[in-house]
Amino acid sequence: MGAEAMSRGASRVLFVDKSREACRLVERNTEFLSGSGIIRIIESDVLRFLSTFREKPERGRMIVYFDPPYRDQRLYRQVFSAFDRKKPENLIFFVEHGFPLDVPELLHLHLWKERRYGSKWITAFTTIPDFW
Repeated sequence: MGAEAMSRGASRVLFVDKSREACRLVERNTEFLSGSGIIRIIESDVLRFLSTFREKPERGRMIVYFDPPYRDQRLYRQVFSAFDRKKPENLIFFVEHGFPLDVPELLHLHLWKERRYGSKWITAFTTIPDFW
């Protein structure tokens, strides 16, 4: 999804994965986009990464696509809560999952849309008031 965003004009794309092999694959798959904008690849656990993440969108919106292993339902709740505590501005947060989500009560992230594609679900949250 990050490579697609870059190919469609995103100025910066950040990939986070705890798997070294996955990070190398992303690096190889995005080499052809190197002149399109800034690409960063970070090998880290998502919760550790979010505990130090401080970036804000320079302009426009921040789009996050979260696609963890489907079986780790606890991780979904932890990531929702971590993002919600950050109070991100202009965020659209897409979550891929293979089961109905058990979303904790959130103060800043608001459910925007949910779609099912076969056995896969995509749920979108936002902090942008005119979206909800």
